[in-house]
Amino acid sequence: MNQLFGSFAILSILCSVAAAAVPPCETLVQELTPCQPYLTDTAASPTDDCCKGAQNIAAYIVTQKDRTDVCECLKPTAVARADDPSRITALPGVCGVQITLPPVTADTDCSTV
Repeated sequence: MNQLFGSFAILSILCSVAAAAVPPCETLVQELTPCQPYLTDTAASPTDDCCKGAQNIAAYIVTQKDRTDVCECLKPTAVARADDPSRITALPGVCGVQITLPPVTADTDCSTV
């Protein structure tokens, strides 16, 4: 019985770790929606809400696959909105977030980020 309980506890822990995976793409895009003025070069600096969204996204990036998935998700939006690639790269530093973002363009190979 104790062994069964121990196995259930380990399974619960593994499921909670899996739950922290990258959320649906729509959620990621929503997290960065407040960044649009900064990313399109119409605002000098990102808002607090923008930086909070960047921090939330950074928390999802644990593995290389996570990084690739986030890049693949955000790439079409960044290209469609004509985000400034240099602003995308600068966003983590400006917000104090510990991730590195490549300049995202139509030619970005997300498998190498």
